[in-house]
Amino acid sequence: MEKIGKQFDTPAIIEDTNDISIKAAVELWKPLEAHELASRDQMREERNQANIRSYNNLMETLNSLFYGDPLYVIFMK
Repeated sequence: MEKIGKQFDTPAIIEDTNDISIKAAVELWKPLEAHELASRDQMREERNQANIRSYNNLMETLNSLFYGDPLYVIFMK
């Protein structure tokens, strides 16, 4: 470890890396536009609704299997 410290100016490398990282982050991360927020919210809502439907279908299927309603299972396939 000492050998590395003697060969390189570690604090200077870290400072340079931090500056480069901060500049890159500023360029990459920007506030989202209103239409981008709306699109994201719509996709999230659609995904949530699909997950709710999937969960409800699973619970109904498990319930029908538990109570022995074979017709329900056939129609749900």
